[in-house]
Amino acid sequence: MDTDLISSDEEDYLDLLLQDGDIVDDTESYTTEQEVFSSQDSSQSLYGDTLAKNIYWKDENTLDDSAPDPRTNAFKPEKPPGFQFANFTRKQLQGLKSPADFFKLFCTVELLTQICIATNNQARTLISAGMCTSYTSNGAWELLTVNELLRFLGIVIYMSVVKLSTVDKYWSSDVLYKSCPVRDVMSKKRFLAILSFIQVTSPAEVDKVRCKINEFIGKYPAQFENTTFVSRFGQLEFRESIASELMNIGRPSVENIVVKHMPSFLSIRKDCVYCNAKVSMDGLPSPSHKVFSVCNTCNVPLCCSATRNCFYNWHTEVNIQTYVSQNGKFKKRKLET
Repeated sequence: MDTDLISSDEEDYLDLLLQDGDIVDDTESYTTEQEVFSSQDSSQSLYGDTLAKNIYWKDENTLDDSAPDPRTNAFKPEKPPGFQFANFTRKQLQGLKSPADFFKLFCTVELLTQICIATNNQARTLISAGMCTSYTSNGAWELLTVNELLRFLGIVIYMSVVKLSTVDKYWSSDVLYKSCPVRDVMSKKRFLAILSFIQVTSPAEVDKVRCKINEFIGKYPAQFENTTFVSRFGQLEFRESIASELMNIGRPSVENIVVKHMPSFLSIRKDCVYCNAKVSMDGLPSPSHKVFSVCNTCNVPLCCSATRNCFYNWHTEVNIQTYVSQNGKFKKRKLET
């Protein structure tokens, strides 16, 4: 390795010295700082505070006589307006050619890449769940890149400057909006897609064990989403039947488990709490997918509470319109004619 080469830090320092800007002499400021440090209370160091020697303590009663009166001393900048390049290296100066380059000093490539990764993960997650599928291309999400994200941010900044009444007008072909450059930069569909999925960070996996089966849990109950099943069982029974199915996964299959099998946690509810009779129940499907359970002996509707309802067998389907027309409407435990 050549020992004559200088390090990158030394090169940056030489760049600062060789620049056309003013070279700041630290001697005077150093002396001033030393005088300030010597006037500090020596008791600050008793507490072991390593920053105490660099802090000059003041309170609200201290008069600020160091700043000039703005009424008699106007601010007269010595440097020209615009970017101040005194603290930039030669390589950094070569890259600063426009305001967008200054913007990239804050939105670095690392930050934009992180946003792209989080946005792509969010898009794939929602699309796989059947959401926002209209923003896909042939059923798949088109990955967001850093350059495309910069164009998206540019459109957002443009919209904050040139304000129109609706978002659609930025892509309007009307002669009044022909000078708007947004439609030439990105399609409206793509803009709305990024706007819907954009994320700064990916969601953390709080429960990694559950994350392995989240997709399965979300898809399994979907097979019960049909009018026959939901209308036959109430909300409580619907959840219990799903739990029963899940608990029987991997066990010997039972034919027609939903219709013929009664879960063990329902076996205690076989006595009608109204007439204390061991009877079967008739479930009457309603348009709102709630079931009114009626005792066949006393003909009184019962609530869906697990402590009050009784099931000797699973409900049998009865047309609620026919029942209501013959017996009246249900009202708590009594029939209303």
